[in-house]
Amino acid sequence: MENVKIRVTDEEIAFAKSISLTGLARSYGLTPVRVGHYYSLKEFDSIRIYEDKTYSRFSDHTGGSQIDFVMKILEPGLSFTEAVKKICDLNFHEPLQQTTLEKSEHIKQTINFVPPQPADDYKRLYGYLIKKRHLSKRVVDKFVYSGKIYETAEYHNIAFCSKASDGSVKHIALKGTSSYNGKSFRGDAEGSDKSYGFSDVNKSSKKLIVFEAAIDLMSYIDISNDYTSNKLAMNGCADNPLETFLRDYDGIEEIVFALDMDKPGITAANELSEKYSALGYKASILEVPGGAKDWNEYLTLIDNNKQLKKGKSL
Repeated sequence: MENVKIRVTDEEIAFAKSISLTGLARSYGLTPVRVGHYYSLKEFDSIRIYEDKTYSRFSDHTGGSQIDFVMKILEPGLSFTEAVKKICDLNFHEPLQQTTLEKSEHIKQTINFVPPQPADDYKRLYGYLIKKRHLSKRVVDKFVYSGKIYETAEYHNIAFCSKASDGSVKHIALKGTSSYNGKSFRGDAEGSDKSYGFSDVNKSSKKLIVFEAAIDLMSYIDISNDYTSNKLAMNGCADNPLETFLRDYDGIEEIVFALDMDKPGITAANELSEKYSALGYKASILEVPGGAKDWNEYLTLIDNNKQLKKGKSL
C-alpha cells in the first residue's frame, strides 16, 4: 500500500501552540515545579519552561515550543507533523494559564533589562576577534558600526546584541576576551529576552541562513563573502529566535541550517529542517567543510593554512 504523507494545517499548528506546556507535561505524568520566574520539571531538572509556552534544556542548549517539547522530550523520534497530530488528538485542551502569564509579565517588569555600559575604546574586542578568532577587520567593523557588538566597560566582555525589527536591543550575549585554563566567560545580560537572536538583516533577500553562535555567523561572512542573505544566530539550538525572526520578517522563503557539526547541532539541524519544510519553507542543511566543528573553527583552519603557505614561500 502506498504511504500517505501526513500533513497538518495552520489551524492545527496554532492549536498545538495554544495549550499549556505545563499541562502538556502533566498529561504525560511529569511534575512541573515553580522555580523563580520559570517552571522546571521534577523528572528533568535541566528543563526551564517560560510563560507556559516555550522551554529550553540547558544540558544540550535545545528547546522550543509545545511541539518541540513533544518531539524532543515526551516522545523522541516523532516528526513535526506527528507531534502536532499527537497534541491535537489529546483529550484535553488546557489553555495557557492567564495567572502564570500575569506573574511572568510582572517578573519581567521587575527584572529590568539594562545593557552593560560600553568601554571608551574597543581594543580588546578587536584584538580578541581578529587575533584569537581570525575574523577580518572588515567584518568586525561591519558589526561594530551597526551597533550589533561592542566592548563593555566592566570586565571588557564582548556584547553581542540581538535586536528587534524596530532596532531596539532585546538580548545581549556576553563573551569574555580573556581566558583562564583555556576557558572564557560566557553569559547573558540580566533581563535578556531569549526569543531574539543575533541577526544580519537584508529585507530584499528571501534567504535566511541560521547559525548557533554570533561568531559563527560572522565567520561565515568572512569565508563566503556573502553580504546579501539574511543571517541569524539562535544563541544555541532552540529555535525560539527563528520563530521570532520569521514573524518579524515575513518575506523569507528559504532557510538554510548551518549549525555545528556535533551531536546536538546535527540533531537540531535535521529536526528543524523537517519542521520548517512542513511549514512550507524551502529548508536545507549546510555542513561545515573541512572536518571542522563549527564555522569559526573552519575559518581558523583556513587562516592558519594561509599563514603556513606564506611562511613556506618566504
